[in-house]
Amino acid sequence: MIGYIAKDKNGEIYLHTEEPIYDDYAECWFSTSEEVRITGQFPEFDNMAYTDEPIKVEIKLERI
Repeated sequence: MIGYIAKDKNGEIYLHTEEPIYDDYAECWFSTSEEVRITGQFPEFDNMAYTDEPIKVEIKLERI
């Protein structure tokens, strides 16, 4: 499954199921309502800036 990581101007980081677009008025990235807040859960994304393009990621589920 493919997803996109984007950081809003307020510093919140979200995983989107579709490629988001930036809304200058709202100062955040929008895609669908199927987004998950992941702020602070993945340190490799903490240094992103809200002006960075979304990062395309592969989501893998593994039964443990």
